[in-house]
Amino acid sequence: MKHYHFMLFLSIPLLWAFSGARKACEYAGSNIQFAKEQTELALGEDNINKAKYFAYKALNAIENTKGQLRECGCEKAEFSFIKSLENLKQATRSKELNKAKKLIWEALSFAEEGIEALQAYKDGNVVPEKTHTTSKERSKTYFLHTEIDKSLEAYKKSLDEIVRSVDCGGALEFAERVYNHSEKQLLKPNLSEGKRYYNLRVKEIT
Repeated sequence: MKHYHFMLFLSIPLLWAFSGARKACEYAGSNIQFAKEQTELALGEDNINKAKYFAYKALNAIENTKGQLRECGCEKAEFSFIKSLENLKQATRSKELNKAKKLIWEALSFAEEGIEALQAYKDGNVVPEKTHTTSKERSKTYFLHTEIDKSLEAYKKSLDEIVRSVDCGGALEFAERVYNHSEKQLLKPNLSEGKRYYNLRVKEIT
């Protein structure tokens, strides 16, 4: 009986500790998800002041979650969110929209890695190691996507004009032809990042 009471005595603080860590992980996950959403809003802005406004909200959410992240115990997630925070801080100091967006893109990338690591940690799984892309590689990809999006603005306007001015059957035939062509391109192996993104966007727009 004494042995039973002794084991029960030892188990109570362990249960409290586990419960506290789990709650900390849940709280951190909720705050970080909010930070990710604000970062995405910042990335979608074309006005630097509005972009900075959402970036501030995101960094404040991460800043206020530092204690919970430490208590949670997921070091991989904590590291990713600290890197996200650093990029957001730099973005809010930037005077140029392109530079700010580059940093916000970095912040979002790290936030997504952190959320994945935190979820795996809460589920008791091990996150598989990824080949982490460098800052230079992520920036290159971001600006490549931006340039492609700009180039497709003309296509989007042309498509809208076709839909308005051509009869329904003709417009549908044209759209289906473009859509199917993009799908076939995306099935090709070893497609470059630029071509892959271009065809994906054409398909989405169409």
